[in-house]
Amino acid sequence: MNSDRGPEVTTLVGTGLTEALRASEERLAAVFNSTAVGVALTALEGRFVQVNDSFCRITGYSREELAEMDRGAITHPDDRARSLASMETLTAGQVANFDIEKRYIRKDGTPVWVQNSVSLVRDGAGQPERVVVLCRDVTKRKRAEAVLLEQKNILELVAGGKSLQECLTAVTAAVARLQPRARAAVLLADETRSRFKSAFSQDVAPSFGQSLEGAPISEVAIGTCGTAVHTTEPVTCTDIANDPRLAPNWRELCLAHGILACHCEPVAGPDGLPVASLMLCFDEAREPTDWERRIAGFAGQVASIAIERERAAQAVWQAEQNRLDRSEQMRRLADIATRLGSMQGARSIMEAVNDEARELIAAHLCATCMTVNADWAQAIVSVSLSDKYARWRDYDAESDGSGICSCVRSLGRPVRLTQAELLAHPDWKGFAAHAAEHPPLRGLLAAPLSGLRSGNVGLIQLSDKLEGDFTEDDEAVLVQLAQMASVAIDNAALVEELREADRRKDEFLATLAHELRNPLAPLRNGLQVMKLARDKPETLERARSMMERQLAQMVHLIDDLLDMSRISRGRIDLRRERVELVKVVQQAVETSRPLIEAAGHELTINLSPQRIFVEADTTRLAQVVANLLNNAAKYTEPGGHITLELHKHEGEALVCVRDTGVGISPPLLPTVFEMFTQVDRGRSQGGLGIGLSLVKGLVEMHGGSVEARSEGEGRGSEFVIRLPAIEADEVSLGGEEETGATAAARRILVVDDNRDAASSLALMLGLMGNEVRTAYDGAEALETAAAFLPDTVLLDIGMPRLSGYDVCRALRQQAWGRSTQVLALTGWGQEEDRRKSREAGFDGHLVKPMDPQTLAEWLAKR
Repeated sequence: MNSDRGPEVTTLVGTGLTEALRASEERLAAVFNSTAVGVALTALEGRFVQVNDSFCRITGYSREELAEMDRGAITHPDDRARSLASMETLTAGQVANFDIEKRYIRKDGTPVWVQNSVSLVRDGAGQPERVVVLCRDVTKRKRAEAVLLEQKNILELVAGGKSLQECLTAVTAAVARLQPRARAAVLLADETRSRFKSAFSQDVAPSFGQSLEGAPISEVAIGTCGTAVHTTEPVTCTDIANDPRLAPNWRELCLAHGILACHCEPVAGPDGLPVASLMLCFDEAREPTDWERRIAGFAGQVASIAIERERAAQAVWQAEQNRLDRSEQMRRLADIATRLGSMQGARSIMEAVNDEARELIAAHLCATCMTVNADWAQAIVSVSLSDKYARWRDYDAESDGSGICSCVRSLGRPVRLTQAELLAHPDWKGFAAHAAEHPPLRGLLAAPLSGLRSGNVGLIQLSDKLEGDFTEDDEAVLVQLAQMASVAIDNAALVEELREADRRKDEFLATLAHELRNPLAPLRNGLQVMKLARDKPETLERARSMMERQLAQMVHLIDDLLDMSRISRGRIDLRRERVELVKVVQQAVETSRPLIEAAGHELTINLSPQRIFVEADTTRLAQVVANLLNNAAKYTEPGGHITLELHKHEGEALVCVRDTGVGISPPLLPTVFEMFTQVDRGRSQGGLGIGLSLVKGLVEMHGGSVEARSEGEGRGSEFVIRLPAIEADEVSLGGEEETGATAAARRILVVDDNRDAASSLALMLGLMGNEVRTAYDGAEALETAAAFLPDTVLLDIGMPRLSGYDVCRALRQQAWGRSTQVLALTGWGQEEDRRKSREAGFDGHLVKPMDPQTLAEWLAKR
């Protein structure tokens, strides 16, 4: 039975081993073909026996093709000897294996760097039978190392200060070493990036670059290099002979130099804009490989560094030259500033700057002009011309403001134009009727003369630079000159204004002395009359009336001064209310009527039929209108005509005061509202010359404006006040209540260190039926008050021993003094003085000289 089963078992075992072996071989083959490492099995003499897929991918050949080849056939010629020597040491048994880096030549002819690990396969007897090659593609690493080496060599040239030609030629040589199948050239653009100026190459004939010198770089560039620079993008042409985009002359030039395809990379400058084009040239019509594109990018980068280093070196040299030139310019500018500081008058300053500007900036023509009206018309102040423009030295026609320089004046900033830009400008020929005779211009550089105080007074303009176009540095120098001239003009105007102000101040002080003496004389005379005419009531009444008028005049003068001071310091407070403007006008007329009638003037009042309302301080606004009426009465010959009109126009209330008086000359019209100005200086008309200034200040505080008009001397004047009007439906039209006050007899203490002032006031209050005591300093005031227990204390503030503030505080600390009426009676009337008196505990603040009616109203409040 066992013998019957023996053959069957043997067959089964043999079959299983065969299948297992077959499966093992299949697995080995799968691993062999799928590994990422290239594997080749060769005979000892080098013939390929077996290769995997990765080896085929690395070399570019199929298995069948490699079966017909040996190792030496695909090895780079430059590496064959070294590879063969290593193989001999292996087969001779000198080494068990070896590693080698070398190049294969792929099927497409491109070299590929490999790192091979080579070992022997021996037979059962230990004899060499086959060679196993494990192959890795290291092309990327070797190329990166080659690029770094080339970059290092070129940067050493750049750092060593080699010329731009040497550096860029080295760049093209490096391209040839990295890719022998390509030639390279660098085409350098000019400073404006509008044309090519030179070319550098090791392998392209010089005639190629010479033919491209001056070639334009624009939207319609004739070839790939110009297009790459203009578009800032790489440009490839795979078939120059048949590409319709290329200009015929560019195509012919390339074909004549054996360039059938090309790839161009823009070479960027530090600002990101191209300064050159890197051109890869191929001797066959084809697409560049990825490696060639990378080479072009690398070459463009190192070329950019070399170009920038050259330009930086040039910039350093130029900067040093500019520094020397600038140093001289600064020295001259300092000298000019010193001279301008001592000059007076805008014209002399502009004449001095004109000559200096032409010399400093080296131009053939320079002119300074002064703005003469609101339309920017110009008056030529000074012209400086070289001999080139000798025939135009007598040209003196004035511009009407429509020329090229109108943009300088209207924009308030400098203008710099090349000749092409000047010719293209729409205003460049705006020389009015004298365009044919005007000197020709070649380029333009102009800067406005504009001061902080004087505004736009003119400009400086240069044309026809001796060399080239005007530069940014030229503009900076001209702007400095213009600023210096503007400051000098401002300073000269300020000096003149200070002199005028000083003259007005002297006139004002003389006028003030005169105006204060005028009422003092009749006051003294009146006192003497009253002394001599004690028994003549009519004479005493005439003297009293005269003294009241003169005192009122003095008070008016002082009040005007105080009001002007308060307005200038922003200390005046308006008590605004909605008021019908006709009531203000009526109040002003009543105030001014005596002066108008005394001069025999005819007053005509024209009032609007509609009711006009404004929001205003009635007293202050009436003061404004009265001032204008008084002004008209004073400056109109006796028997003249004064017209007062009130009407409404476009939401504004208008008050017009017109007279037939002496008028105002045109030069004085802009100054009539200034302090201490009197339009008729040849004749004294009374007053301090601050009335119109006071009018302007008060009107502007009401949100309005005032305007002076006159057709000239002897032709009368007109003043127009404009105020925001209020619609009638916004105004409450209820009636006004009038209040009156009568003071009952009171116990009054008068305190003043001026004995005459205290005694005269006490005398008046006594005659009014009051019981009065006096004190002449603060300490005496407290003693008298404690014994007298007054109802009211009229207390001066500035006194010896104790001030009025201290006395008031002390009174308020007494039980009986808390209810006592304490009124400040002082010569200090500013808002700060009133605030201090309130804080000290005063009930009211009266300013000397006091109006008796005002005092009576205060006394009636208790």
